[in-house]
Amino acid sequence: MANQTAKPGATSTKNVVLAIAILSSFLTPFTSSSVNIALPSIAAKLSLSAISLNWVATSYLLAAAAFLVPMGRLADIRGRKSIFQIGIVIDAVSSILCALAPSGGWLIAFRILQGIGGSMIFGTSVAILTSVVSPQERGKAMGFTVAAVYTGLSAGPLIGGFITQHWSWQGIFYLNALLGIIISIIVFTQLKGEWAGAKGEHFDIAGSILYALAMIVLIYAFSVLPALWGLGLIV
Repeated sequence: MANQTAKPGATSTKNVVLAIAILSSFLTPFTSSSVNIALPSIAAKLSLSAISLNWVATSYLLAAAAFLVPMGRLADIRGRKSIFQIGIVIDAVSSILCALAPSGGWLIAFRILQGIGGSMIFGTSVAILTSVVSPQERGKAMGFTVAAVYTGLSAGPLIGGFITQHWSWQGIFYLNALLGIIISIIVFTQLKGEWAGAKGEHFDIAGSILYALAMIVLIYAFSVLPALWGLGLIV
């Protein structure tokens, strides 16, 4: 019978990757759901109209959706850990910038940047996990990450509402930045190795741009319904 004992180094890497995947799977949905609960306070502080306020939430989702597939492909070519590290840094920095935003326009711009960072995180964390965890343990590991996603969605309104009421809406972004910094420290100090399933292959720049534009047009079209030209954009 083959020896089933895992190597200490492999077990350590697996546990680190699982912890990172759980934290990052919590981070991205928590960011989205917690900010939504603070939108009335943001509108009052920055004097935003209803349309501008809608874009504070939509811009993050739009950027994340538009860049998710291209960033996932780039990670396969350049290295999943590298793209994940960059995404975490972008998310943390953009969260601080969102908290310091002097106007609604700047807040929306920083939310777009935050969405790009989120796409780099969400498009690589699970991919790294599946690269490290054996097929026999993959179901359990994926269960942990899915549970983290729904925990983030559920905890976001509760924690975001508490912070907004007892401190300010900026505190939500500072908390998000703190979580990003913690994940960054774990990645830089504990996660060894790199994973690139398509190293050396071609990155389809034209296709990625077309995909991103299509997602932007589609999501924007849904946001302006029931206007007739919004239906035309969807078509």
